[in-house]
Amino acid sequence: MNAIYDSENYADAFERDLVEADREILISSPDLTAEKVERFVRLVKCRQEAGVQVTVITEVPENNIFGNAEFLHSLIRRMKEEGICVRTAEEMPRCFAVIDRSLVWQGGVNLLGKEDAWEDNLIRVREVEMM
Repeated sequence: MNAIYDSENYADAFERDLVEADREILISSPDLTAEKVERFVRLVKCRQEAGVQVTVITEVPENNIFGNAEFLHSLIRRMKEEGICVRTAEEMPRCFAVIDRSLVWQGGVNLLGKEDAWEDNLIRVREVEMM
């Protein structure tokens, strides 16, 4: 089902999509928070054990003007220790997730970071023809 969500109501549907992944999970989140990273690591663990490739793209910690670079590096290390491929981008990446190359979450919500003060939305779209 395609739908539009906001920062208050997306989590259950997004997490359900994560635990139902069959092949790969790609998440781009400019910001990271400990709470969301820890929850993500727990959620994808069983999928990784089933062979799902998990990749996270985030901003280079030193470029994050609102975060502590050392702390952000520790979150990146934590994900890498759990077998998650983490790539950093010099330019702030967009907020999105692609699951099994057929399901896209796109919008203004940092999927692994803090939500902005204003109301951001996410759109969830599944491309049936690509499956």
